[in-house]
Amino acid sequence: MPSQFSGSRLLLTHLICGIALIAGSSFGDERSNEVENATGQQPEEVGQSGESSDERSQQNDAIQDASALWNEFIDQYTDSGEWSIDDEEMDLLHHIVVTRVRDEGILALQDISESLIDDDVRFGVLGRLLEELVQSDPRLAFDAAIGLQHQDMERTLVWDVTINWATSDPKSVLNHLATTDLDIDLLGQLRETVIRKWASRSPNTLLGEIDQLPEELHVFSQQLALQSIADRAPKSAASQLSSIQAVEDRLVVAKSIARSWLRQDVAEAINWVQISPDLEELRREVLVEVLQDLAETNPTLAFDTALQHPIHGSEVGLEASVIARLAHNDVDATKELLQMVRLGATQVAASTSVGVALARSGDFDQALALGRQLPESSQPIYSATVVASWSISNPNSVVEEIDQLPTDDLKAQAAFMALSGDKQHKKLTKDQVQKLKTYMSEEMLQAIEQVEQMMLIFE
Repeated sequence: MPSQFSGSRLLLTHLICGIALIAGSSFGDERSNEVENATGQQPEEVGQSGESSDERSQQNDAIQDASALWNEFIDQYTDSGEWSIDDEEMDLLHHIVVTRVRDEGILALQDISESLIDDDVRFGVLGRLLEELVQSDPRLAFDAAIGLQHQDMERTLVWDVTINWATSDPKSVLNHLATTDLDIDLLGQLRETVIRKWASRSPNTLLGEIDQLPEELHVFSQQLALQSIADRAPKSAASQLSSIQAVEDRLVVAKSIARSWLRQDVAEAINWVQISPDLEELRREVLVEVLQDLAETNPTLAFDTALQHPIHGSEVGLEASVIARLAHNDVDATKELLQMVRLGATQVAASTSVGVALARSGDFDQALALGRQLPESSQPIYSATVVASWSISNPNSVVEEIDQLPTDDLKAQAAFMALSGDKQHKKLTKDQVQKLKTYMSEEMLQAIEQVEQMMLIFE
């Protein structure tokens, strides 16, 4: 078998030398036709370049032998059971495939795909071919990829061809997708990918072409185009924000503009959010986004700006959102700021964010102490929220410290939440589970049993 294998490889090398002479520019014939169509002139005859009739004869023989050579190669590798292909062999295979496709048409791809039983080799051979074909005939490359019957690989190749084509002509891709019979999920994903590529490269062009796109793509395209513009010129994107009709869609873009602007000019970004008439009904939500982002780099400015924003009715002051972001990253940084938050719902919300962060980090005693600084009427909701978060994230800690909780209700709640959360992670021992159940009411025990029965269904 080794000698036969070596002989096959030698034959492959010799024959491909002839093929390579005419396959140097993989789709040379097609490109020559393109030149002729564009200029009205015939491409230069091969004989005029000094090529002899013997050389032309050798090339014709190579073309005729490409299919036979391919079959011989497949038989040899199938018999040997060895599908390890090095780079040199992959280059030779590529020339054979190019020659077959040029000589037999795109239908040769199906035979090539089906005869390559190794996924890696098949993907390498067909992927390289389509990568070249998409440069000269992207529509044909796309249709060829769709026509392949190996589903997983087909989708990967379709994605590759689509992204490649969308880089140069996204509008043509969308037009072709509209006439192609595709799985509805794949079609939607491909169209979104094309729009994203178009928006990232030429957002203004995309905005100008929106009316020519399918109606269901209008809002998505407008959002992505304006978001892309905002990355480079937030003021320009802001001037077009009012063109978005739906409030929820305008909010998405407004947040994107604000974040981009904040990275370029903090003062201008904050000023725009505070005074722009286009944000009248969106101002609070966009300002929360801006202040939370600003808290990462300049917490003092973020907090001071939040304090300047008035509270209406039962609203929570914006400083609570700043503290919530800080507590998530650095709970110690919130201690001084907590003393300056406005009283009422704002104080409770800000303190709860810090308490939850403390409990999750294992400092439950400090979390409880923080709650005792709140007005007595606010302590139950604070304690319930902190205990719930602590119990779910640290069930083992609950077992050890449950007796420190000030009331039986909180102990029962902590035990219930710890057991409910542990049904998925299973960190507690049987003895620990039994201990926690002693703190729970009959109704809670019945609820836990129902959870256990439900979990058995999904195991």
